[in-house]
Amino acid sequence: MTQSGRIPELGVFAGILLLTAIVFYAATAWVAGPAYLADEIGYLTNGAFIAGHFVSSASSYHAGYSFLLAPLFYFLDDPRVVWRGVLIINAVMWGVSWASCMMLPGDYSRPRHDCSCFWPPRWSLLIQPTLR
Repeated sequence: MTQSGRIPELGVFAGILLLTAIVFYAATAWVAGPAYLADEIGYLTNGAFIAGHFVSSASSYHAGYSFLLAPLFYFLDDPRVVWRGVLIINAVMWGVSWASCMMLPGDYSRPRHDCSCFWPPRWSLLIQPTLR
């Protein structure tokens, strides 16, 4: 428990992270591969290059996220398994982001305006007036 008592404990953080990651993975597990070629292929090719694979294309995307993907390309040979790994990494990152957002100090009795980046755009627009 923290001094103010408003920030959830580590167990709550881990629970939010795990639940969010499971829901995110379940929602995206049906995706068989990259859907938006410019973004996803750029990060994937950077990850493969960092892992030591020959890549005959160039990508202008920064390599931060690709460093998370590189071990998948280094240790795994099957592209389908690599893609599943990408989905798991994305789910964990989403869970960490959502749980971190929920840890921000504030009034937990109302929807979190500062976490609205996680909501689908149309729903976010509908709920914005109620957050003031």
